[in-house]
This record gives sequence, C-alpha cells and structure tokens, in this order.
Amino acid sequence: MSAIDTALLKELQQIGTSTWSDILDEIGVQGVVGGLARRGGEGRFAAFAVTAKAQAGPLGGFMREEFAVGQMIDAVGPGQVSA
Repeated sequence: MSAIDTALLKELQQIGTSTWSDILDEIGVQGVVGGLARRGGEGRFAAFAVTAKAQAGPLGGFMREEFAVGQMIDAVGPGQVSA
C-alpha cells in the first residue's frame, strides 16, 4: 500500500459510521453496509475493499474446486477487506 493510500485510510477512519451512512443515504446508495455486525475488536474500521465476483448456477452445477474461496482470502492484503 502506498503512502498516499495509508494517509487516505487514516483520514477516512476519522469519519464516524453514522456520517458515512448519512452520505450514502443522501446520494441514493442503499444496502451497502446493512446487516453487518462486529464480531470482535473495538473502535472504527476503514479499509480498501477487494471485490470478489461470483456467478450463480444450479445446485451441483459447479465442481468443488471451482469455489476458490482460499484464493479470494489470499488476495486480501493488510489494510484491505473482502467485499
């Protein structure tokens, strides 16, 4: 992560969750952070997201090896979250 990314994250971490929610509501973005619950730790959290693209298919339509969950987890580095 670059120094600019690190500095940006530090700035974004200072903004309260309710402020982010209000901003997203104001610009019409819905359902971005709904249903998330803290599972451990304390304090605020901000990070760059690593997006995983999924493809739906019929039950039994994919081989187990095609579910590359481990590769998705490995793609997430320090200061990032998967989304």
